[in-house]
Amino acid sequence: MAALDSIPKGSTGKLNITHEGAMRFLVGLSWDARDLPKMDIKIDDAPAEGDTVGKIVQLLMAPFDFVRVLFLSFFKLLTTGWHVETLRKDNDTKGRDKQATQFDLDLDCYIFDDAMQLQAVISTEDSSLIIDPSRKVYHTGDQQGGGASGDAETIFVETHGLPANYRHFFFVAKSDSKFTLGEFKNPTIRLADSKTNNNALQNAIAPGASAPQSDSRASAQEYNYVFCHVWQEGEGWHFRNIAEYLGDDVVWEEHLPQLAPGF
Repeated sequence: MAALDSIPKGSTGKLNITHEGAMRFLVGLSWDARDLPKMDIKIDDAPAEGDTVGKIVQLLMAPFDFVRVLFLSFFKLLTTGWHVETLRKDNDTKGRDKQATQFDLDLDCYIFDDAMQLQAVISTEDSSLIIDPSRKVYHTGDQQGGGASGDAETIFVETHGLPANYRHFFFVAKSDSKFTLGEFKNPTIRLADSKTNNNALQNAIAPGASAPQSDSRASAQEYNYVFCHVWQEGEGWHFRNIAEYLGDDVVWEEHLPQLAPGF
């Protein structure tokens, strides 16, 4: 497995894909779930054996202690920023949900032809975008909150039998919440051969987390990360480590082609 950011930003490499079966490669996205707050609210010790007065006082104070603990628990949950919330994609807003308090990252793929015209988008933002019309590029589905073992979200590309107009693939990680990329815990993205699971490229996403390979100049308001560009050249496949941070309101079909040399 390759080390994080083992290939410098802007560098290219050959993507080795096992030549059997569907000849798939994958891009996987992961991040750690945020720790839940410790509920260490102190409750008074029970009265000593034989302390009759203490037991009477404890009995009389029990309702007030219950209210106190309930109030402090609620207050602590709010002040630590933990919100019990389940986001539903079918009710989600288009683009980044700027009000969402869940630490939610999304993985998208944009597919272009040789003329850099957009052919397909693979995304969890709409159920119709989970798999492309050729059924050769597909998403494992939305994972909210991270913390999954291994990749939380994965996109697979079956290179055997791909449509002839699928030539360039760009993979983007996006915050679908109010949080910037720097506020996520250990966000990581990788490019790998699906058969062997060997990484060709693996990057830490948090701005400045692995300078100088990643762009340490990323500002505090960055919500999108363009991971890499994968393209077919002859019978082989190649990739470029883009590692670019962006804010909101990106027109992806216009911006991404500018990242491919010669276009």
